[in-house]
Parts: sequence; C-alpha cells; structure tokens
Amino acid sequence: MRLSTEEQWQQVLNTPFIARVAESIATFRLVEVKSLGHARTYNLLFQGPTEPLLKQQIISLSHEERGDYDLFLVPIARAESGVIYEAVVNNRDEEADSCP
Repeated sequence: MRLSTEEQWQQVLNTPFIARVAESIATFRLVEVKSLGHARTYNLLFQGPTEPLLKQQIISLSHEERGDYDLFLVPIARAESGVIYEAVVNNRDEEADSCP
C-alpha cells in the first residue's frame, strides 16, 4: 500500500527508508509526522546520517514494505545522532481542483 495520507505515514514511524544519493546509500528513519493545521497538509521529519550533510533536494527514499517515494527534503537541524530533514506534504483536494 502506498503512503498517501498522514495516518498512513504514522504507521511507518521509526522505520527505515533507504536513500540513494549520488553514488552512495544512506538510511533515513521517519521520526515524526505532524499536521500543519490544514486539511491534508502535514510534515514528515526524517533523521539521516551525520555525514554527508545533504543540500535541500529531491531524494528517492525506498521503504521495504511501502515502496519508493521521491520527496523534497530540507535539512533543518543537526544533532549528534544525525541530521533532521523535513518534507512538507500537501495532498490537494481533487474535488476543489475540479471546480470551475
């Protein structure tokens, strides 16, 4: 099952995602899913390795059970345990998009 809602992302909290960046592979862990107060808008926080520090970019993440995702990740904090990256998800309302 693809991850397309906040609730579905909650189900994979603290599980690993494998990222292929340039010519290396790194493990990211989803550490937080938080509503941003608007319907279908939330952020995902991933903890990645301390090195290398990745620039904000689209990163391909692969989850063993849920498949592959391309997310625009932005580094927002650095700690001893790793770098925290944020992705903001805004699932548009298709009904609202179809209004004239």
